[in-house]
Amino acid sequence: MRKRVILAGGLAIVIVGAGALFLRFVVGVGEDDWICVDGQWVAHGHPADARPEGGCRGGLAGLLPQSGEAVVPQGFTLLWFSDFKGNRIGALDKSGEIVWQQQMAAAPMPVVSFDTAAEYVTIAPNGNLIVSDGEGMMVQEINRQTHELVWQYGVKDIQGYGQGYLHQPDKAYKINDHEVIINDGNNRRVIIVDQNTNDVVWQYGETRRMGSAPGLLRGNTMVMPYKGDQQFIITDTLEKKIMIVDRATKNIVWEWAKPDAKWLQHVWPTAEDTFVMEDRQKGEVFEVNKAGQILWTLNSLSDESAIHYPTEALKLGNGNVLIAESGRGRVVEVVPQTGEVVKEYKELGFATTIAIDQQAL
Repeated sequence: MRKRVILAGGLAIVIVGAGALFLRFVVGVGEDDWICVDGQWVAHGHPADARPEGGCRGGLAGLLPQSGEAVVPQGFTLLWFSDFKGNRIGALDKSGEIVWQQQMAAAPMPVVSFDTAAEYVTIAPNGNLIVSDGEGMMVQEINRQTHELVWQYGVKDIQGYGQGYLHQPDKAYKINDHEVIINDGNNRRVIIVDQNTNDVVWQYGETRRMGSAPGLLRGNTMVMPYKGDQQFIITDTLEKKIMIVDRATKNIVWEWAKPDAKWLQHVWPTAEDTFVMEDRQKGEVFEVNKAGQILWTLNSLSDESAIHYPTEALKLGNGNVLIAESGRGRVVEVVPQTGEVVKEYKELGFATTIAIDQQAL
């Protein structure tokens, strides 16, 4: 079970002198941070970040980004990343130190589930990690405390489309306590798998059929939940577009195309109902609203360097963006209007995805 930053009101009153030690060494919160007390954010020490917006919810789920919500992270406690070439998943703290990592072809992973190249990582509502290995044809849930494999869909290195098989899966999300949505790229479908049975309980796109018409996919490279688990954002890279699909009806409720795109993939929905995206082949990061207006575009940074193969971009509550710049093995926090680099996290290998976590290990 994950360590929590939740204090009951009575406990918060009792803990005075011992409180700092309790929070620092037992709960795992830093000396200067925001903690959740009875549904309110309370300053512990002198946090550098602004108070998080809104209230906070008790329990573990209340401290994690809920699947598909447009969250407004006020910085992060942990920044997870996938290192494709190093075949590892890691987590950084605010100082940039790697505080958690797992080589995905090493114990405690079972040999039959060794990843070929861990390419994508997301955070499940229970705090575990959902890892996708596109080359190895597997999606896995990893216990963040023990590093152990707790669930898998797909068979190592076997391409397939029948029950229990995948073909080049991309990023996957656990959308509730038992369902995982997977972009099954080369099968031209998006599927939801029930972890209790490993049955496919929902699908968009026809298996192994490419097409541009509604209900078909031509080059899907990403799916993510949007505003809960009843709508999903899908990127069709070959169609140069993103779309929002309703789970119940499978209707496309919104879509936007970028004719000059070369390789759109990951999407980050913001609290302003806009979307931050990257075009890795163009070396470009941008934000677009639902009217199709591009609000800003970044091709270069303040140090006069061109953005080199960005693979994901996330917007923070302060308006800055975190960019996984895989071509330089780093993640940078950038002011999008000016390209100013506020912070740099180095030596991350070929970081293909990043995920923000507000909780300590």
